Amino acid sequence: MTPDRIDLNQSVAACALGGHDADRTKHYWKDVERFLSGTLRTTAAYLAVVTLAIWTAFVIMRVPLLSHFHKVAGDALDGMLALAIEMHWYHVFNWTAIGWRTTNYFFPIRDTLGYNEGFFLNGALLALLRACGIDAFLGLQLVDWCFRAIGFISMWTLARRCFNWPLLVNVLAATLFVTANCYYSHDALHAQFLVCNWLPLLILLQVESLRAAGRAAIRRFIGFAAAFAGLLGAILITAFYVAFFFILADLLVLVLLVVLEYFATPLPVLPAIRRYMLFAAVQILFLVVCCVPFLMIYLPKAAETGMHPISDVLQYALRPTDVINVGPSNLLWSYFYSRTLWHLFPNWAGSYENQTGATPILFALFLFGGFFLRSTRTLGWPRAGLFAMWCANLLLLVAAIRWPHWGCPWAWIYRWVPGAAAVRVVSRIQLVLLIPTILVACDVIAQGWRRTEMQMVFVLLACLLLIEQINNAPVFDIDRPAENAFFASVDHVPHACRAFFAETSRPGPDFQSLYRHNVDSMILAELSGTPTLNGFTTFLPPHWNLVHPEQPQYLTAVRDWLARHPVRGPVCGVNFRTGAWTVLPNVAVK
Repeated sequence: MTPDRIDLNQSVAACALGGHDADRTKHYWKDVERFLSGTLRTTAAYLAVVTLAIWTAFVIMRVPLLSHFHKVAGDALDGMLALAIEMHWYHVFNWTAIGWRTTNYFFPIRDTLGYNEGFFLNGALLALLRACGIDAFLGLQLVDWCFRAIGFISMWTLARRCFNWPLLVNVLAATLFVTANCYYSHDALHAQFLVCNWLPLLILLQVESLRAAGRAAIRRFIGFAAAFAGLLGAILITAFYVAFFFILADLLVLVLLVVLEYFATPLPVLPAIRRYMLFAAVQILFLVVCCVPFLMIYLPKAAETGMHPISDVLQYALRPTDVINVGPSNLLWSYFYSRTLWHLFPNWAGSYENQTGATPILFALFLFGGFFLRSTRTLGWPRAGLFAMWCANLLLLVAAIRWPHWGCPWAWIYRWVPGAAAVRVVSRIQLVLLIPTILVACDVIAQGWRRTEMQMVFVLLACLLLIEQINNAPVFDIDRPAENAFFASVDHVPHACRAFFAETSRPGPDFQSLYRHNVDSMILAELSGTPTLNGFTTFLPPHWNLVHPEQPQYLTAVRDWLARHPVRGPVCGVNFRTGAWTVLPNVAVK
């Protein structure tokens, strides 16, 4: 029973026993007013929470639902490529895969998963959905929604567990995270970045393990430390980009937190090291064990491919204006940008990879919040942690920007940080840094919300934050009925075929005749279980050149591949324009 209700009951009893005393009656009506006011505030808060949840669902679900699931997230290029790799895990879990590290493309070479992101978490959920009878394209959309639901719940829980914020601010943080402008386009077209929705949970597990270590709660620490390591290991074989940026930011935050705390309240260093050394050793052991699958997949391919040269990496560094680059399809800002920035920055939107920035109001609150946190960071570890996140965000943004006349500091990270050479599109770091940006901005709103006279101002500010996340980019470009019909028309591989390749490419969007026939072959291989010589990934196998099927030398490239990598049994060709299959008797066989 709430205090207001207790006071009200006591007042009613006092009036009943004491007659119509004026003072008691006045006190009674004050309690009634307080009770009703508290009830109305609570009701309004819960209605606002429900409204935010509905808003979140509307933003992320509107296009597929309104199209009756004819349109699902992704495109004919990277979206379909992601689906093909995710489908590999279905064969792994039902024991029909060539090998857990060997996909059905680039046949007959082995350990081909390491040429690209692994999509493990996406593929595991998609495998479960397909086992329930859901087609792959609908499953692709449901995986998107499930991951975003995980992101919403995780961000809400992280805010509630770590910060003393009002309920509405906790839900606002979750809503801003899931509906973020940059996530809307990048998560849909590059499904590996959906794993960003797992990062709040990863942070929460780390926080709980640190809390348990501080309290010397060994069993609790082991549980959370093992869960943290396991989830990080899964993210590593799902999206290396996300894992690398998270590890880099996380280590920087921990270092800054220790340094800032030491200078704020100097403590003996050696006793602290001795106290936490065992806990740190256990956490490192868990991390090493959980990183073994990642190392098995990617270390051999890193040695084979040599990864990305620094010249390619710096091409994708941020421009100074990209920290608030919302792209050309933002509802609130794109028109304003095109009218005001066009004279100073004619190419303000840049390429698709440049459009990873935070929205302007959100970023302004983030900048302001850091200066506010600087004066209050001694009021507890959550505020100190937020301030360390703010500092780390700024440092990493500065490092990722290609400064005129100064160059790009990321070159030092490329040179000295292990694994940095595998990251080509540096601008994507902003997708990971968005989480601290939202947390610091929401802390500003939470502090302002406690001032009653300012609440309406912050309500308006929260509404603007939600509106500025709306993005109308055309990211639902996969026509589900058409794709299902197309693959049903070609999924009749002759029983004699040991493997197949694409003879032609079907009409539709393509990129320099590289994607369409290769990605269609990858999906058909996963649907039929018959491996294909085709494929397309970030890195390509040596001597593989099955591109441009419209050119005469394409069949020569097929024969050259088979000469280098003989196949036991007949190899077939599929015409993706007619659906016809032919068995090639004259290719190299073993």
